[in-house]
Amino acid sequence: MKHLFVIVLAFFTINLIGQTEYTFEYQGLSRDYILYTPSGSTQGMPLVFNLHGYTSNASQQMTLTGMNETASTSGFAVVYAQGTPDSFGINHWNAWQDPNDVDDIGFISALRSYLIDTYAFDANRVYSCGFSNGGIMSYAIACQLSDEFAAIASVAGSMNTDMMDQCTPTRSFPIMEVHGDADLVVAIGGTNQGAGFGQLLSVADVISYWTDFNSCAAPITTPLANPNLLDFSNVVKTEYADCDDGVRVWNYLIEGGGHTWPGAFPTVVFGNTNQDIDVNEEIWDFFNLFSLPQNIATTAHANDRFLDAVYDLTGRVIDVEQVLAGELYVYRFSDGSFEKRVIN
Repeated sequence: MKHLFVIVLAFFTINLIGQTEYTFEYQGLSRDYILYTPSGSTQGMPLVFNLHGYTSNASQQMTLTGMNETASTSGFAVVYAQGTPDSFGINHWNAWQDPNDVDDIGFISALRSYLIDTYAFDANRVYSCGFSNGGIMSYAIACQLSDEFAAIASVAGSMNTDMMDQCTPTRSFPIMEVHGDADLVVAIGGTNQGAGFGQLLSVADVISYWTDFNSCAAPITTPLANPNLLDFSNVVKTEYADCDDGVRVWNYLIEGGGHTWPGAFPTVVFGNTNQDIDVNEEIWDFFNLFSLPQNIATTAHANDRFLDAVYDLTGRVIDVEQVLAGELYVYRFSDGSFEKRVIN
């Protein structure tokens, strides 16, 4: 059932230079997100979406994963977008695209375009990762926004049968999955989570779907070094490297690992947290291999368009009749594109 996803997290708030909280209005909702950018210009910088799990939020995901440190040393930005309350009042992502629920695919697409236009991030190097429900949402992004995201990584996530039935990527797509075989929340062998989440597939079935879709050849499986014996777990990495268009599928099996983020501070209530790898570094090593082909990100929405909304630089929707001369605004159009404009 859904309540199996309930996670009670208590974290210290960490203030870092370049970290700012914003709201972004989409379909009449004010959506929260945190943006972290390393020092220096954001021109041409890669962007990683890092999505929280069920019951969690953007701030908790930032603290849980500690990805800002990896972003600072590797030179990419991170946006911690936040889901919305479901019918139980619990933060979630509508990864299964229930038409009666919030349009999170549309929100992620619109926020991506807004951030690219506002900060000049590299449109061909935008990625998504996430934990649990955020990992499930990352799979939805791979299925529905393959012309906007270069690759995804899921930690303790899966796909449900509805997602797989409506999965329509337009190109070969790189996938990374990290999963503990002792995960009691999103079981590695699949589980029926009930309303909303539905029948979550086994990790083997999810990997099989993507390796078949990408026409991958036989994998190479390698046990990784196990320097930390006190985490009661170890890592086995399986790489599918011979796939269409040079994409890859990586699967990290955490033997003895629970419903956790490897390398993070241990949360023993959800099982063992592996300390042999820093999954942030593994994710970035994977993402750094890929970009969108042939500048597809800037050519995918070339249809006729009309003005959809006007934003100020905080992401707040502005009435078009109330824009001020000399101020910079971001215009969103019906085809998903954005433009910066200074009103004369």
